[in-house]
Amino acid sequence: MSPEDIKALRKGLRCTAKELALELQIDPNLVRDWEQGERFPTKRDVERMRALGEAGATLARNQRKSQPGAPGPYSLLADEKLWCVVRKLLAHPEFMQRVHSLAEEYDDPAGTHG
Repeated sequence: MSPEDIKALRKGLRCTAKELALELQIDPNLVRDWEQGERFPTKRDVERMRALGEAGATLARNQRKSQPGAPGPYSLLADEKLWCVVRKLLAHPEFMQRVHSLAEEYDDPAGTHG
C-alpha cells in the first residue's frame, strides 16, 4: 500500500491520521511515517486498512473522543472470527435466516432497517 493509497483511504474514511492510528491500534506516528514514505505498513496493517476501506466506513469520532485510546468500532473487521461467521452466513441459508430473526431484536446502529 503506497503513501498515496493511505492518504486516499483516510480521506475516504474522513478521518485524521491520529484517528486512523487509533482505529488500527497503532502509534499515530506510524501513519505519518507511512504517508511520508519513511516506513511501510505490515501485511496485517494493510489488510486491516483494506477492510476499513471496503466497509466504506466513516470512523466514529464521537465514540473515540469519549473513550480515548479505545479501539474503534471497525477494528472488529480485522477479527478472523467475524469473517468465519460471515462465511458461514453465506454458505448456510438456514443459519442466515436464524441470524435475521435474531437481528430483529436489536437496533441497527446505522439507523437503517434490514
